Amino acid sequence: MRLAYLRSAYNLAMTDQEIKEGVLGVIRDFYFYQAQPKPGAAEFLERMKGRGIPMYIATSNNREHVRAAFERLGLYDYFEGLITCEEAGAGKDAPVVFMLASERMGLTPPDIFVFEDVIHAVRTANRAGFVTVGVFDPASSADNAAMRAESGLYLHSLENWERFRFRNFAFNAAK
Repeated sequence: MRLAYLRSAYNLAMTDQEIKEGVLGVIRDFYFYQAQPKPGAAEFLERMKGRGIPMYIATSNNREHVRAAFERLGLYDYFEGLITCEEAGAGKDAPVVFMLASERMGLTPPDIFVFEDVIHAVRTANRAGFVTVGVFDPASSADNAAMRAESGLYLHSLENWERFRFRNFAFNAAK
């Protein structure tokens, strides 16, 4: 966090700790009270759970925040568990968080679809042998062409879940 920048840009008469706590409070409140799922997420998760497909959350976000948002939205129970990059000891530029989720599910990378909305995580999962599903996100729209090219499957929306066929698992698993 660039505390000196925030202090200067917003003419804040606050200590570093006060600025940091303020920013973290805004982030916490967003997850606890405002964050919404991607369109079609609930229906997609219901469909996958109904097929007996195990799912795990591997996130770069804070555990408490993600769990609170998923529970508030009624989505947490679709998942077998949750692991954060902080717990894994590495960000999504290394496959550690994906590998730990894989181990906890008792599956190997070629048997797992990793859904991601940022290109660096798609690339990491690809290099580790996972099958990737790129999902559009407005925050990473500048990387949309790369997401389409480098993901095993690309979904502009989770509302397009019908494109996701498990019988045709090998659609692009060699990536």
